[in-house]
Amino acid sequence: LRGELVAQREESTMVIQSESSTACSEQNALQSMVTELQDLSRKSQSEIEEVWQTVDQLRGELVAQREESTMVIQSESSTACSEQNALQSMVTELQDLSRKSQSEIEEVWQTVDQLRGELVA
Repeated sequence: LRGELVAQREESTMVIQSESSTACSEQNALQSMVTELQDLSRKSQSEIEEVWQTVDQLRGELVAQREESTMVIQSESSTACSEQNALQSMVTELQDLSRKSQSEIEEVWQTVDQLRGELVA
């Protein structure tokens, strides 16, 4: 019985050592995975912060660009309005000249008709 007990104890000790070694290897593998996941989490967090910084920067650029575009549009609108007013003045002036020319042409024809009449008489 002692021999069997000693053999069984030795076998149990070997099984325990084997199981302990396996558990230790598995624990080390799990610890490596946890460390890798923590590294990935930190890296992801860092990348997310970079993305938000880029988003904030792009927002700032967009606001600046929008303000600049608004100023350009206002300036162009003002210039177009001034040009339209100048053109309207020119049109009015041309209309006045046209009426004046028409009046002068009518006077010339009246004079021509009068001279014809005098020439005939």
